[in-house]
Amino acid sequence: MTHFRFKVALSTVAVALSAVASAQLLDLRLDNDPSNSAFVKDGVIAANEYGAGNAQSYKGAGGGFGGTVGNGTLYMDYSATNLNIGFQAGANLNDLVVILIDSRAGGFTDAMMSDTSDGGRRISTNLTRDSDDQFFSTFLPDYSIVIGNFGIVAFELTSGSLNFLQFDGAFTGNNPSLAREFSIGRSLLSLGAPLAGFDFIVGYGSESNFMSNEGIPGQGFAGGSNMGFGNANQPVQWNRYNRFEAVPEPATMVALGAGLAAFAARRRRK
Repeated sequence: MTHFRFKVALSTVAVALSAVASAQLLDLRLDNDPSNSAFVKDGVIAANEYGAGNAQSYKGAGGGFGGTVGNGTLYMDYSATNLNIGFQAGANLNDLVVILIDSRAGGFTDAMMSDTSDGGRRISTNLTRDSDDQFFSTFLPDYSIVIGNFGIVAFELTSGSLNFLQFDGAFTGNNPSLAREFSIGRSLLSLGAPLAGFDFIVGYGSESNFMSNEGIPGQGFAGGSNMGFGNANQPVQWNRYNRFEAVPEPATMVALGAGLAAFAARRRRK
């Protein structure tokens, strides 16, 4: 079974790599055992907590706000029912880390959203205040997870008031040595059965939508100045994203194989 899983993983990587040039997918990580997890929500990134060698992780770029995200690391892991996330900041967590997740058909552009009721909602719906930020054509987010010194909150994106999903106040303050860890039901993020992967981008900005040049993955503007409030006549381009995927369980592949065999048998009888 290990050899089979390895082949599936390689084929997934090959598909992703073939899409890099056209779709701007920069980094793909695989959870090879999505039914089991070593995740512990304790504020510490332990050895092998996010896959073997903590390989299910993503690095940032940019340093306009001191490197909180640009020098930080985002970790992901599936359990049987949840998506587990860890974020180790690269500097003091003084502002808001926003993870925008594209996990289902449809989604929203920055121009379609305008919930400004609080800082978490503002940064989820308008990355830069004065610019209708533009995402790559294949990326339309459906959910956001916001990490701040107040805790962590998750929303479902809408064109009106965002739907609140979950709040966790276990980790507060701006100390970068404290890992921010969060667990949310897969079904709340449209990651049900069969388990699906998802695309995401991460930005870092203030509650008033003054955005840094920091992100995961690093965007084209990572080496330049902070985006600030943006410019209505020059939309900010977020044209790169990462993906987190699960290697299908053997039982799932067996069932799929049986279905394909039955289909082939029916075709032969015709």
